[in-house]
Amino acid sequence: MLNHIKKLDWIMIGAAILITGMGLVSLFSSSAFTDTTSFMKQIIFFIIGLGLMFLLSFFDWKVFKTNSRLILIIYLVCIAALVGLLIFAPVTRGVKGWYKIGGLGFDPIEATKLILIILISKYFSMRHIEMYNFKHVIISAVYFG
Repeated sequence: MLNHIKKLDWIMIGAAILITGMGLVSLFSSSAFTDTTSFMKQIIFFIIGLGLMFLLSFFDWKVFKTNSRLILIIYLVCIAALVGLLIFAPVTRGVKGWYKIGGLGFDPIEATKLILIILISKYFSMRHIEMYNFKHVIISAVYFG
């Protein structure tokens, strides 16, 4: 575990913490005299995010390179979650975009964006030879875009 911690990209982690810290300072300065609950909520989410970042650093992401079915299953789950928004999501400010779970909201589009990046990466990594053919790039752009 100590070896894993040494291999982390501390410059990137520091940059992420610095940018988040600047955002927290900006949020605090804009809400210091009115409402500090949103600031405290952001602090809690920041700590949870750091913990998740550390835990996910142990995950072997190469499993997506070899397991296409896993990518497809996760993608279909994300699509089902998006379709489920039409049925189960409450209307917030005229939009059905979030699931409400207790006091928290969950936006399935964010997970869908991540899995779509992985899916497209897998698609183009399998067809890297064909990428030199301009016709194939146009067909792929029309298919995915």
